[in-house]
Amino acid sequence: MVNPYDKAHELARALQESEPFRHVRDVRAKIRQDADAERMLNDFRTRQREWQAKLLAGESSEDEAKQIEKLYEVVTLHSLIRELFEAERRAAVLMDDVFRIVGEPFKRLEEA
Repeated sequence: MVNPYDKAHELARALQESEPFRHVRDVRAKIRQDADAERMLNDFRTRQREWQAKLLAGESSEDEAKQIEKLYEVVTLHSLIRELFEAERRAAVLMDDVFRIVGEPFKRLEEA
């Protein structure tokens, strides 16, 4: 009989070795070597988290959303940050696909 935990660990290893995840790691390593890019990215992520917390609490304004959008436009002018965001998007698409596939047995249970 197949052990789902063993397969889950195998899947985790396969994801870590996948091209999208390797690319994210590689670009993050490059950013760590570029002080300006690292500072810009950290500042953006901090502001983004603060805005998201306000959004979830219902305290965010349209002005704040526009500020985050403008900040995103500025930081993505840096080629490494733009490359990282694209790599993270591809990794997220892969994870979404995996979650959909792994969730299929639950869907089948509901239909049974």
